[in-house]
Amino acid sequence: MRILTLASAALILAGSASGCALLQRAIPSTMSDQNVVSLFDTIDANEIEGAHLARRQASSQVVRDYAERLASEHAALLTRKQVLADRLHMQPKKSSLASSIEAANRDRLKALAKTSGPDFDRAYIDYQIAMHHRTLDIVEDTAIDDAQLKDDLRDARLDLIAHAAKARSIREQLRAASARPSSER
Repeated sequence: MRILTLASAALILAGSASGCALLQRAIPSTMSDQNVVSLFDTIDANEIEGAHLARRQASSQVVRDYAERLASEHAALLTRKQVLADRLHMQPKKSSLASSIEAANRDRLKALAKTSGPDFDRAYIDYQIAMHHRTLDIVEDTAIDDAQLKDDLRDARLDLIAHAAKARSIREQLRAASARPSSER
């Protein structure tokens, strides 16, 4: 069973890595601001959905706490962008990139849902690291016309960096905990 779970985690990470390369090639510099807003709305919604799964399924309190933080902060980012879009009278338009990210996330969450215990914790955290780095790449590679939207994404970038750093810290905590003899746990 453990081999199957580790294989699932490896597939999730492989999909994340290949998805990252795919996204870097797929980000059109000519994407409209409406497409950009929709893309980041999709990313925030995906993060919230993943956080809900982790809050239910994580075996580690530190992972559940991290998921709670992600749900809260990505909900705030989503709301902030919606308020900005309303203020700019901008209607988000879903691009094929946003749709493909949504479908990939749905597939990865299904695979994650099949894992449990410490295997889930490690796979979820590794997925979060990959997702946040991929999103940072998108933020840095996307051309934005509207100055307010550009400022909003620059501010969101700081949150994404903090989320990725926290996930890396948690990954180290999980590794240290699994390296300790079971009598010390």
